[in-house]
Amino acid sequence: MTNENRITKKFINRMREVLTEAAKKRCGRMRHGQSERIHFAGDVSVGDNEWNSIGYNLIGGANPHFYFVGNVKKLNSSGPCCEMEFDLRYVWYDVTDRNLKYTTDRREGAVAEALGAKPYSYVITWNGKSIWRECSSGSGWPHGGSDIGG
Repeated sequence: MTNENRITKKFINRMREVLTEAAKKRCGRMRHGQSERIHFAGDVSVGDNEWNSIGYNLIGGANPHFYFVGNVKKLNSSGPCCEMEFDLRYVWYDVTDRNLKYTTDRREGAVAEALGAKPYSYVITWNGKSIWRECSSGSGWPHGGSDIGG
């Protein structure tokens, strides 16, 4: 598995953890068909310059910011199961600049800056729906949580 794929997998797993926790908190107290607003904002660092690349080339650097906002709706609570639907807008924000604690960033970043490179920020947004299910046999994402990227 490449480093990029490993980092992406860590990020997806982190988002699934956050959403699973949100679903479990709401599953017992929400009524069938009830919907609530939900949001998350935080640092979702999944690597610390793991791609062995200088900051100017690194998307998802050492301190990316991530948030999502939207609705969670209780779809089903028949028998031993509970289903929750997430309808969310995801936003990833980061500033790509050199990190002076890394030798490569100090050395190669100085060259990049001498050639005119400047720190830049970027925002990536996407919308998606996911269904989370918990039954007596276990819990999870029956469709893989594909809108999160997996």
